Amino acid sequence: MSREERAKQFMPFAALKGYEEALREKEREVAEREEEKQRGIPVEE
Repeated sequence: MSREERAKQFMPFAALKGYEEALREKEREVAEREEEKQRGIPVEE
């Protein structure tokens, strides 16, 4: 069994509820900040 298949077995039992959503939100914020930097818009770090 591949690691990916094995990991899928345990996905329904994620210990940290809301973690995936929080991670996606943080990724969105970082991407937005990077886009603003590229446009020359001052961003607060």
